Amino acid sequence: MKLNAHRRTTIDHSPPLEFLRSIRSRAAVLATVVISIVLCATALAFAGQPAHVHDTAPVVAGESAHVHGAAPAAAAGSVAPTAATPEKGHEGHEGHASVPLKPAPKSAPLAGKMVSIKNGAESLAAYLSLPKGAGPHPAVIVIQEWWGLNDQIKSVADTFASKGYVALAPDLYQGKVTTDPAVAMELLRALPESRGLGDLSAAFAYLRALPAVGTRPIGSIGFCMGGGFSLGLAIQEPKLTACVVCYGRPVSDPEKIKTIAAPVLGIYGGQDKGIPQEMIDGFRKAMETAGKSIDIKVYPEAGHGFMNPNNPGHKATETGDAWTRIDAFFAKLLKP
Repeated sequence: MKLNAHRRTTIDHSPPLEFLRSIRSRAAVLATVVISIVLCATALAFAGQPAHVHDTAPVVAGESAHVHGAAPAAAAGSVAPTAATPEKGHEGHEGHASVPLKPAPKSAPLAGKMVSIKNGAESLAAYLSLPKGAGPHPAVIVIQEWWGLNDQIKSVADTFASKGYVALAPDLYQGKVTTDPAVAMELLRALPESRGLGDLSAAFAYLRALPAVGTRPIGSIGFCMGGGFSLGLAIQEPKLTACVVCYGRPVSDPEKIKTIAAPVLGIYGGQDKGIPQEMIDGFRKAMETAGKSIDIKVYPEAGHGFMNPNNPGHKATETGDAWTRIDAFFAKLLKP
């Protein structure tokens, strides 16, 4: 009987089941409140941060605009192209000048004319400037900057014609020109490298068939984007006699270098952010290793596009020296 009484006392002092359930319920409610407070505090903390933290980098003038939004409006007289992924060989052009060209000053009337060149089933427009005299004359293919076939490039062709060369400047953008670096980048990216090189081959064939040239030697010169295309023409055209590359992207691939037959003159700016010195040195070394003729001049204080008088970064002294070198190079090899 005492044992039973003890058991009854123990049971009597145990907490009722309803009481335990009440405590668990209150604990659950308290935990929920604490979690809600923490979540609210976290949300308020993030709400105070600026939204641009997770945005992509802003567009820089001269870089591709379509990556971050709609392409910029084309300059007057030009058409904004459809954005396209550049083929291999177009990399590195983001280093080009990020400021627009200055308005071109009034100059003498252009001496040449536009002609149509057959390129397979298509036609290619080009600016042709002829020297005085019956000829035949040596010829120079003048390749545009990324701005397009503008009057400045046409005037370069006229200058070559005044020195005794037949000068031909193909219109690689098919009539589009701009002074806006963002539009220029879009135009460049819309130009497949294969099509540009095909147009230059058609220009070479046109000059070779032209009576004013006949069997005389043909050279090429290009600026900016055109500099890279000038080198590309030398790679694919073994009968090219001379090649000038003015701040165009160099190559160092031995497989490409070995096909170059023409001597090459390279003109570069030491402040060109898109074409660093190590890239130029790699080009020189690859040419020398392959036994090719290469002469490179780097102007330490000049940037990209420094030879264009409409470029805010134009360097008159360096440009004068560069043209002296170019004239001597062509005179030696093309013999006007």
